[in-house]
Amino acid sequence: MTPQQIKFVKVAQRQLKLDDPTYRTILRNIAGVESCKDLTNETLEDVMSFFESHGLPGHYWTDKARQRGSGNPRMAHKIAALWQSYEEAARESHLPPDRCYKLSGLVERISRRKTRNVAELNPREQWQLIEALKEIVERIKPVDALFPGVSEPRASASDQSFSAPESASSAESVESLAAADIPF
Repeated sequence: MTPQQIKFVKVAQRQLKLDDPTYRTILRNIAGVESCKDLTNETLEDVMSFFESHGLPGHYWTDKARQRGSGNPRMAHKIAALWQSYEEAARESHLPPDRCYKLSGLVERISRRKTRNVAELNPREQWQLIEALKEIVERIKPVDALFPGVSEPRASASDQSFSAPESASSAESVESLAAADIPF
């Protein structure tokens, strides 16, 4: 807290005619601190917004606190574009639908269970979601995007069969492996 920010809080306390115990109770309940010196920028906005809602003239702090929760429209557009890229990459790499991420689940995780809606993320959470989506898209790109010239889709573990060739019996296969002199 800067000295000027402390003055804002103290002037508001005097204008609202708050006694010290009431003032400290407000600080504890709104910001979780005992002294205005311990306020962060966000908690300062919250306390000053509370003061405005209880008689302090103006609405600057209320608007500022309200704006803090809203995300950037450009970042929301980037999230939508990355999500579309993710869905295309998942389709191209033959990722089963039950193995795909849900956007609402990612949003909930990044917002620490505050919301499942992208529009309600703050700018920091939007940035974290963008970075997570970039990593996810890169991780599931199809084989041909990673290795040009290879056009086969990746086989899942359930698609692979581990049976011996039909022409040879299992005993012959084991004998041929033993005779191959492969170092272990």
